[in-house]
Amino acid sequence: MNSGDSAGLGGPLKKPAAKPGAAKPLGGGLSGSSGKPLGGDSSAPVPASSAPAAPMSFEFDDAPAKPKETTKSAAPAAGFNPFDESVAVPAANAANAASAATPAAPAAPGIGRVEKPAAGKTTNKPMVGAPTDGDIAPGLAKDLWLCPHCGAKNKPTRETCRECKKSPQDDVEKPWFLQPKIIGPVVGGVVLVVLLIMWLTSVDLTLHPAGTVDKAVRSASVPQVDVDLGDTRKFTVKKTASVSGRVIAVTDYAVAPWLQAVVVGLGSSASNDAAFSTWSAEFDGDGMVVKAPKYATLFLINDTKATLKPGDYLSVLGKAGVAEQDNMIVKGTDNPNCWTIKVEQIETR
Repeated sequence: MNSGDSAGLGGPLKKPAAKPGAAKPLGGGLSGSSGKPLGGDSSAPVPASSAPAAPMSFEFDDAPAKPKETTKSAAPAAGFNPFDESVAVPAANAANAASAATPAAPAAPGIGRVEKPAAGKTTNKPMVGAPTDGDIAPGLAKDLWLCPHCGAKNKPTRETCRECKKSPQDDVEKPWFLQPKIIGPVVGGVVLVVLLIMWLTSVDLTLHPAGTVDKAVRSASVPQVDVDLGDTRKFTVKKTASVSGRVIAVTDYAVAPWLQAVVVGLGSSASNDAAFSTWSAEFDGDGMVVKAPKYATLFLINDTKATLKPGDYLSVLGKAGVAEQDNMIVKGTDNPNCWTIKVEQIETR
């Protein structure tokens, strides 16, 4: 189809008119009937500085689409709200404008709000159980008088106690437990109980008659005292001891001859001659070896040694402690059931 023919759709295409002063395009853009460009050789090079033909432009709205503004739907006439539309009220003057800008005062407290007290203010609520008559109100403590009957405090203007209704001039009645008829028997009972306890827990340290037999050595602690016996001998007192028994064996102690070793049988069997005849005691070099159900080995310190033989009854009282020789405890005197006694009283039978 030739350029001069009409287009199939919309009629013939019209060439836009050239604007005055616009540069005319080169002949390269038009061709004759032979297909060669007009106004020059087709082999001629196109200048490098020549700009390409401007493309056909179409007017489109390239700006981004703006979101549609949403408008509030008008309320129905029946539900018209006058606050939906703002009404501009011009300020009469600068003072009115300033007052209009000031925020409104908070509303009065209503239901569900907790109102805090202002700073520096305290709310004093009455104490539960506080006296209503002002008898012991603050500031009156120095002037209150103390009831001698019940101990309650009262105002100076009161003549009787606010608690017991008695006058200070009334005779004071002592409680039943402070009355003499009650105190006397109570004190007496306490004394009897103390004496009974002392008697039950006390130790009889008296010298029993010879012929009686104790179940064990009787003793009680005393203040410690050191006694110098001379010749590098020393005795340390620790207890007071007393015992009565039947002699099983007696000898001068081989380790320390100044001690008299006496083994006495104890208990009720010691008085039975048949049973006592089976008991024995002997020295083995380290101490006394005794064969008896109950016994005590006595190392007696006495100015005059007692004359004793097996089967005799012995009762002795004195100070018990530790015997030393050459600054050493005498060997064997610290064995179990051994008592070193400095004799004060002695009786035999």
